[in-house]
Amino acid sequence: IMLAQQTRKAEPPPLPFSLSALQQEASQRWGMPVKAVLAAAQALYETHKATTYPRSDCAHLPVSQHAEAPAVLGALARSDASITAVVANADSSLKSPAWNDAKVTAHHAIIPTTAVVDLARMSVDERRIYELVRGRYLAQFYPDHEYLQTDAEAEVSGEVFVARARQGVVTGWRAVPGLVRAVGNGREGGEDGSSEDEASQALPEMRVGEACRCLEALIREGQTEPPPRYTEGTLVAAMKSVGKHVQDPALRKVLRETSGIGTEATRAGILETLFQRGYIERKGKKEIVSTGIGRALIDQVAPELRDPVITAVWEQGLDVIAAGKRPLHAFLAQQAD
Repeated sequence: IMLAQQTRKAEPPPLPFSLSALQQEASQRWGMPVKAVLAAAQALYETHKATTYPRSDCAHLPVSQHAEAPAVLGALARSDASITAVVANADSSLKSPAWNDAKVTAHHAIIPTTAVVDLARMSVDERRIYELVRGRYLAQFYPDHEYLQTDAEAEVSGEVFVARARQGVVTGWRAVPGLVRAVGNGREGGEDGSSEDEASQALPEMRVGEACRCLEALIREGQTEPPPRYTEGTLVAAMKSVGKHVQDPALRKVLRETSGIGTEATRAGILETLFQRGYIERKGKKEIVSTGIGRALIDQVAPELRDPVITAVWEQGLDVIAAGKRPLHAFLAQQAD
């Protein structure tokens, strides 16, 4: 044994939802189209008064709103008797990293309101989205999930083998129902990429220098696989983070500041337009593929027009106009050309 160490770590609760994060989550869980997620979130806001403004790109909350936590939690319990115990165990005095004025933009994250709502009046989609939003909010009032992480390295025949395991110590926010998503035979991983399978393991006690026997060694042959197809959720995520594919540092910065292609309010509409025009289509329950006509269009469009960099260039042009350094008609003439 070359390395044997145990570290106690804490995992804060996941942040409340922005619209794109909500769309990604619903797409991954149930294959919900991003347009359907937006429609459900809009209905929860306008019709049911159950959640706050949905077209938000923000995952944080203003500190001043923390004082409303007892009222919101009380309304959640009165709206759904099945979560009475979960609400009772929440500590409204806790302030998670979500409460951060510096990271709040034009709108704060999507959270439940202080209204008592009738769940029976919600559609299946609306109930699903409501419970996602509710769960993330409740998690902010639970302690961090704490675990012991064990790392071990062993040398066998001159090769180094690594083992890592996590063992839960304090359940914390993971006690809130619906936050941990089942994926395949395992569970959803944490922010560090660790899996729930890994978290359930416990390595035996080891010491550096201790001798162990290698009981078995196998060689498995495999083949590399292409990247997975986009789903609506992962495509929305790619639109938002498209800047990471741009080489120019200045333009990459612009795309990062403007949230890439589209906005929280328009990305669902952009995808819907592509579906309606036959440029992309659904394959199976979740996957999205390009069509022949879509690929033909891209082949014929000038490279500079299909490059996401053009979004950053246009944003820069609008900033120059806003600063009074260039007339609008010059910008419009450039667009026409």
